[in-house]
Amino acid sequence: MTPASDWDAFLADAQTIKASGLPAYSIPGGEGWPLTDLFENIYLRTAGPAKYDALSRHGIAWTDPSVKRALGEMAKVLDDPRNIAGGTSGALQTDFPTAVGNVLATNPKAAQIIEGDFVPGVVTSPIKPVTGYGEFTFPSIDRSPPVVVGAGNLVIAFRDTPAIRAFVNYLTTPRAAEVWIKRGGFVSANKKVPSSSYLDSILRKAAQDVTEAQTFRFDMSDEQPVSFGGTPGQGEWKIFQDFLRNPKNINGTTRALESAAVKAYKGS
Repeated sequence: MTPASDWDAFLADAQTIKASGLPAYSIPGGEGWPLTDLFENIYLRTAGPAKYDALSRHGIAWTDPSVKRALGEMAKVLDDPRNIAGGTSGALQTDFPTAVGNVLATNPKAAQIIEGDFVPGVVTSPIKPVTGYGEFTFPSIDRSPPVVVGAGNLVIAFRDTPAIRAFVNYLTTPRAAEVWIKRGGFVSANKKVPSSSYLDSILRKAAQDVTEAQTFRFDMSDEQPVSFGGTPGQGEWKIFQDFLRNPKNINGTTRALESAAVKAYKGS
């Protein structure tokens, strides 16, 4: 089946997959961050870049209608336990590597995992890219234009010496990126990295999406206070896990998110 580029078609395909006897989704709900990633991709496509930026800095409330709309679309993925590997309770006990293994296995337990280009980095099965598995761009919602949500890594130097400066400068070069690329599960935003550095067409396509993106936004939860966007058992991570348990509770979820955000931003 060819992955759909439109959200409604994507959801319809998920029902077709379920009818074949295999759940469409493997959801790592035991970790909160993959759920924030799903929300962020949906929100950027439904609310647009300006509102995404505003919500990232808490410039608008999490009770805003745009958040409710995005949660409504997210619920369409989460609201059918029969179409999730292990059901809702199983998903809430599934960590990210296990969720990947549910899909990229000789005998898969689900057809797909909705995550980023780093998924291959946790593959432990003998299944090979392209011949064994593929990827697709997150679908457009209501004809939204192409966008990319990404994350990155920071290098912080605690001492200032010529050697440390040289090393940090080296890390910005295409040569340093190529070392990481060869280890798998990584693409570079450096436009000078040759596409031939990537070992398969899946990562080459992901790198092209990043380097040629007209609209790129950084992972929202990574931009927010850690107590709200990046701590197990609280803030977004916990609230989105609660949403996985009850996807119909959109209003309660937005209120919980806003309450947690107010507390976190006040203390940051």
